[in-house]
Amino acid sequence: MNKPTVSYAKLSARKQKKILDICSSIILVNKKARREGILSLEENLSEQIEKFPGKTGLFMHTLLMLIIDGKDPEFIEQIADNYILYSCNTRFQKLSFELIKKLMLMLQRGTDPIQMIHFVSSYVPIEKSNDIYMTLFNLIEEQ
Repeated sequence: MNKPTVSYAKLSARKQKKILDICSSIILVNKKARREGILSLEENLSEQIEKFPGKTGLFMHTLLMLIIDGKDPEFIEQIADNYILYSCNTRFQKLSFELIKKLMLMLQRGTDPIQMIHFVSSYVPIEKSNDIYMTLFNLIEEQ
């Protein structure tokens, strides 16, 4: 098992919020895909770049575009790994991109949003995971 390059718990509050914003965005996109179909996500493509400027938005946009186009999961994972290798300059970026990659592949498989929330919650010590779980759960229930 690969250990994350940086612990979520050791991030600043601002970076923790950014990670949660990214994860909740992908989980909401997944919820829409499960409800309306994967092709309905085409209208979300530009939102990712607007919501998350810079490398993060471009990375999310690229992976989402590949998913919508029906590319093979192994191909998408290879592309994502290349971007992580050549585009991430900090451990925080690497953690963010790894989470994005894993959540996007879960989206492609049609994973239940609650499973995605459990996955994200597993990135923190177990005594704090319920806080993350409830934060993400409440966000997706509001939508």
